[in-house]
Amino acid sequence: METPLETRTEEYKGYEFKVEYFADYDSDLSDLGTFTSDPPSEYFVDRSKGQLLGKALPEPDECDYEGPDGETDYDRYDSDYADWEENSNEILSDDLYTWNSDREYRYFLPFCGGEDAPGGDLTEEEWAKYAKQDSDRVERYNRQDWYYMGIAVTLDLGICPNCKQRQEIVHSLWGIESDCKEYQEEVFKELAAECLAQAGFETD
Repeated sequence: METPLETRTEEYKGYEFKVEYFADYDSDLSDLGTFTSDPPSEYFVDRSKGQLLGKALPEPDECDYEGPDGETDYDRYDSDYADWEENSNEILSDDLYTWNSDREYRYFLPFCGGEDAPGGDLTEEEWAKYAKQDSDRVERYNRQDWYYMGIAVTLDLGICPNCKQRQEIVHSLWGIESDCKEYQEEVFKELAAECLAQAGFETD
């Protein structure tokens, strides 16, 4: 196992445990959404603008309209995604969206708790609310405000009199968000309880 970020000693039910915290590089962001370089047909986030969009833009080279002031279909479409979008321009946190066109995906499809886009189980307003939460969360991850981690809890049973080797019981859980401190405490207690149960210790 890799080197832990932090190691502590915690007590649970009168027993001491070694608690180790690891960076989890194997978890992904699929529970929040997915990135793509191609805009979907509707309901997504344009990271270059920091906007929730109701419909996809046409490609600029597909525009066949040019107005007197140089306005194109793209410009007209850009300002009229959906009626609700005009009221949600400020939903996303502008300071989070630092899209790099050379090496990052431009578009993000929020998972929104697995609910359907507007027209399914969600209204446009509900979708915008959940999309903001998922999208902002992903951008904060990209900014390294938080990361996924694993917690390993070890119960030391001491030296076995027969084999003369140290006996330990270890239980772990991965894919934990680093800034969810209350949940981390719950995980520790659950893992400690599993260690005690495996050891056959009474805790009531």
